[in-house]
Amino acid sequence: PSPANLIDANRPRGLTRDICHRYERKSLLVTSNQPFREWDEIFPSGSMTVAAVDRLVHHCHIVGIKGESYRQKAAAARVSSDQSDPPT
Repeated sequence: PSPANLIDANRPRGLTRDICHRYERKSLLVTSNQPFREWDEIFPSGSMTVAAVDRLVHHCHIVGIKGESYRQKAAAARVSSDQSDPPT
């Protein structure tokens, strides 16, 4: 399923509100496993996406981390273990 299907309709509005409220007032740390080009799937409108991203990238430091996710690696190990040792 797409990220938009996993997030209830009010969360993106709340995230946008929080970003706008903290813009140029306080620090804000945001982590995401989605590149900015895919954020249109998260926010209900393109203008809301532009507003959020614009405020986030102004005065920011973007740190891109590449590599395998520890959570995905642990989940894959659990699935592999479950499949090799089925319940009796």
